[in-house]
Amino acid sequence: MVVDVKEGGRTIKPGPDWRTIKTRQEFDGAIKGCSAVKAATGAKVYRIEGDDGEIWGFFFAPMNVLPFTVIDDKTIQLGSIPPPKAPGGP
Repeated sequence: MVVDVKEGGRTIKPGPDWRTIKTRQEFDGAIKGCSAVKAATGAKVYRIEGDDGEIWGFFFAPMNVLPFTVIDDKTIQLGSIPPPKAPGGP
């Protein structure tokens, strides 16, 4: 899940399997729905920051791994994140 704050004209383009949240209502509903995922995988909310430290948005994932490509100074393209490891797995 990706939250794009849309400040400064910047855009986060979601990659495969990402869900983009555009309103506070969608965000609140999605966070409630993530409780089971959070408990099972340890998922957390992480910031997406530019090289200058400005916050572009947020993402919810099982680990702080976010493959991305900088398209230009106003656009980031997200990639796929690896699936969470199975409990008790390597």
